[in-house]
Amino acid sequence: MEEIFSRSVDFLGSGRYASEQKRRLREICYCKVCIQDGYHSYFHEMPWLSMCPFHNVKLEKVFGEHKPSIAESRIAALELLLSESCMSWPHCQDHFPLVESDVAISIAAWVARARAAAASMSLGEVWCLGEDDSGGGVSLSQSLGQLRVLEVMPDLIEPLFIKQRGKWDLEVLEFPMYVKLELSRLKRLNIKFGDLYEFYKEVTSHAPKKPVFVERANHFVDVLRARHGSCTCRWALVPDPWEYKWAEVDPGSHFGWRSLCPFQIAIEELNVMRKMPEESTITRKKIENRILLSLVSRQMLDANLISYTKDAKVSAGGYLTIDESVARACIWRPQSPLTDLLNTAAEWEVDVTFDALKAWLDDIEHGAQPFNQDRPKYSLRLRETSSGMSLVKWTASPGDQQAS
Repeated sequence: MEEIFSRSVDFLGSGRYASEQKRRLREICYCKVCIQDGYHSYFHEMPWLSMCPFHNVKLEKVFGEHKPSIAESRIAALELLLSESCMSWPHCQDHFPLVESDVAISIAAWVARARAAAASMSLGEVWCLGEDDSGGGVSLSQSLGQLRVLEVMPDLIEPLFIKQRGKWDLEVLEFPMYVKLELSRLKRLNIKFGDLYEFYKEVTSHAPKKPVFVERANHFVDVLRARHGSCTCRWALVPDPWEYKWAEVDPGSHFGWRSLCPFQIAIEELNVMRKMPEESTITRKKIENRILLSLVSRQMLDANLISYTKDAKVSAGGYLTIDESVARACIWRPQSPLTDLLNTAAEWEVDVTFDALKAWLDDIEHGAQPFNQDRPKYSLRLRETSSGMSLVKWTASPGDQQAS
């Protein structure tokens, strides 16, 4: 057996633009024409290819039997394939096209360029939306979609890639040097941007004058409520003894006061975005622990980012008391150099959240199961540049297309 090309034909080094998604451990993808000639390529093992770059035929799959190790299982499965398919096995045919394959060369070259473009785009990255969430990195579809925006894929190799879900649009907003200098100052005070961002949303969402991101979230909640109308959903998130689970229900039926339909789940997520816990019915990860918020608020106060209200309940040590609400007791200083950046990030987060929820609801209405979500990850990114800071927004549009 001869394996051609090396594992350098991958997206390692692309930062968070690379997908961690791989083929199943005992799954082997192969080209039936290559196998007949006694060849197997690393290209066939790449999860982002669906066609053989040498013969333009769809890749087949086989699963190795359980062996003491994954390597033994894969080797045994390949040997069986080759012995059954290649007439000259264990010898290879000598007419197999290697260097002459313009398609294979083009794939390798595009992967290298896309990898370099993603590495450049990741340079100086200080924050990503959802970076602390569990559930792994970006999906393979999202990775390919964004990489092909960063580096245009040649027409020659487009049909060989797996289908991606929708298209991606990239928007970048630059912020001046004084924003970078202010973030550097806060970094020296051990204030991370992610903590600052969540605290900013917590405080400003309860201000007398609602910020734009809250108004946007309010608008999107109204849109979902109008679309939902009288509930005819056929799925509901119902309580189990230990957790909630999705179950099919009769459309229009009342499935229990503790159960939620997909639209209620989507509205709940936007309620969390606009910081309305009184409407929330499911516990979500957010900054609500008052002891932690008391410590964070003192950091923000010392950094001159906020002030306390006159009637704020403050301990002798200068910390908010446990029974005090950070949202009620803290006032964000609007003259902060970071206000525009934080405002824009919050507005963009509402936008990408609504887009993802809308796509999820659309999928369910077209027959998809609600637990099979392919939610975008890291849709917002903040990075340092030579001239200041750069806020990046990735927006997905619905529909399937070739990963081209």
